[in-house]
Amino acid sequence: RVNPQATRRIRLTRDLREALVQEQFEVHYQPIFNVAQERVDSVEALLRWRHPELGIVSPAEFVPLLESTGMIVPVGLWVLRKASEQLASWRSSGTTVESVAVNVSVVQLSQSNFSRDALAVVERTGIERTRVTIEVTESVLMENPERSIGQLCELRAAGLHVSIDDFGTGYSSLSYLRRLPVNTMKIDRSLLVDAINPEGRTILAAMVKLSAELGLDCVVEGVETLEQFHLLRDIGCARMQGYLFARPLPADEADAAVRRINLQHGQAQVRASSIQPGINHHPHGWAAA
Repeated sequence: RVNPQATRRIRLTRDLREALVQEQFEVHYQPIFNVAQERVDSVEALLRWRHPELGIVSPAEFVPLLESTGMIVPVGLWVLRKASEQLASWRSSGTTVESVAVNVSVVQLSQSNFSRDALAVVERTGIERTRVTIEVTESVLMENPERSIGQLCELRAAGLHVSIDDFGTGYSSLSYLRRLPVNTMKIDRSLLVDAINPEGRTILAAMVKLSAELGLDCVVEGVETLEQFHLLRDIGCARMQGYLFARPLPADEADAAVRRINLQHGQAQVRASSIQPGINHHPHGWAAA
């Protein structure tokens, strides 16, 4: 009996080898909102695959195939190049986007020359190294900590930033934080979901405070409602990412979303400053759009 899932996996694995050559991959960008500056200040680059016959293939389906075949190495460098080039283009057009984060897998970090290759890619695009963030998940670091930390230390020493993603979902988070060359802690959305309970809110607030005490930037992922926005603002979260602001979008749409968010928030601030005390108003009309 033919297993449809196995057949699909075999086909996708085969087709992946041509996807890069045939330019089937796309990079989408999700804005990250800076609460203090009241604007979008960065984006996360996310890989998408538009298969010519099967349509959009979920990253949850094709990224493991990229890793198992080793294709993640050339594809990952391609994403880094595209994202760096896009940021350079945005910077020349006067955007508020100051940096871009690119995800890196354990397979990439296991390559002894990854840091050197990544630096070469960024250098060729002409973008300042400090504007590029290498993002790794907590689980990736745990798989091969010595090799991973070594590569990340090289990148950090060269001027790139390092972010640890999905923070709070692993077991050795706090002990490893001391050793990691990290600039940014991205708190997993599961902690935000749990914050509807008093205990969950306490844990989330403690994580945000911990990041500040360690001198780390802090981003909370998965922000989808105004209630979550207000909660995070109240506990001192500096930056947020999620569907409340925008979903991952192609470059031109992401640029339009950034401008819309910034404009709507700016207009809301002007309206709020001109309204008399005691009159109900909505200071975050931009978020509801």
